[in-house]
This record gives sequence, structure tokens and C-alpha cells, in this order.
Amino acid sequence: SKEPHIHSLRERDRVFFKSSHQTVTSTLNYTSNSQLTESNKSSLRMAGKDLLETSGTALFRANQKLQTHITRY
Repeated sequence: SKEPHIHSLRERDRVFFKSSHQTVTSTLNYTSNSQLTESNKSSLRMAGKDLLETSGTALFRANQKLQTHITRY
């Protein structure tokens, strides 16, 4: 399989992370302005935090793999 171009890979990751971040932010804004119960707000905040941590970790790992690949050549 053809290696993805390094720039496009980074761009794709950046776009993914940005959209994840926007989703979390808008979710948190919605929860703070809505009539949801405290329990529901808490659950949504935890889910948002998990999403950010997961996407951040995935990006970090992908970047590490990429760096390893680059230094081989």
C-alpha cells in the first residue's frame, strides 16, 4: 500500500482533532445552558473529556509512528 503523504496525514489528523474539540466544546456549552439534570450534565462532561483524551492520545501515537518511519529513511 502506498504511504500517505506526510503533510496530508498531519492535516487530516489536525482536522479530526479540531472537529472533535468543537463537538466537545459545543456539547459542554449546551449542557451548561440547558435544563438537564446535574447527573446528565456530569455524564456528558465525562464523555467529552474522554473524547478529547482519546483523540489526543491517538494523534500522539500516530505522530510517534510517523517519526519512527521518517527516521528510517
